Amino acid sequence: MSPLSILVVCTGNICRSPYAERALQALADRIAPGTFSVTSAGTRAVVGRGMESGSARILTEHGIPTDGPVARQLTADMVTGADLVLGLAREHRAEVLDLVPGALRRTFTLREFARLLASCMAAPSSADVQAAASADTIPDRWRALTPLALRHRTDAKAADPADDDVLDPYGLDDTAFRIMAAQIDAALVPLLDTLTRLGAADPHPSTSN
Repeated sequence: MSPLSILVVCTGNICRSPYAERALQALADRIAPGTFSVTSAGTRAVVGRGMESGSARILTEHGIPTDGPVARQLTADMVTGADLVLGLAREHRAEVLDLVPGALRRTFTLREFARLLASCMAAPSSADVQAAASADTIPDRWRALTPLALRHRTDAKAADPADDDVLDPYGLDDTAFRIMAAQIDAALVPLLDTLTRLGAADPHPSTSN
């Protein structure tokens, strides 16, 4: 099984994206080990620098390891190699698409994707969702489901476009880091709920004669 490759993108790759990367990877591994392979990068990365202490402290409180790769600069190859690209703000989504325009169908902000995914999964019996859930492996189910979320981009817009962004806490106090973490954690809920539901789906249900 080839895991679903998820690339999380912010600006410096030291606050928001490493927090989201490690939180999503740790939580996904608890639900369905080997399903996701999560990495992160920055559009203007502080290359070689470790995660900011504010982000690391909250991860530690959640029991999530903070060790891992240091900040790295976003490249076109990273985008091309990812099944799903999640920016932490609209500017990151735009910069990803400036770099690789062909990534439009698999590039979202994290909060946007969470909202679209929730909208998509609100009708789990729909033909499209059932078709996606029929793939043999969980990562393949996600690869089929991601384009479906794109179809909801028009009818499931945020009330305020800024609601698609995660607060940048760089240089701010602990309160800002906790707001950032709360926004990311809330966005992870629909992703993890969908992971659980797709993992429970049986693509080849038994039939009785």
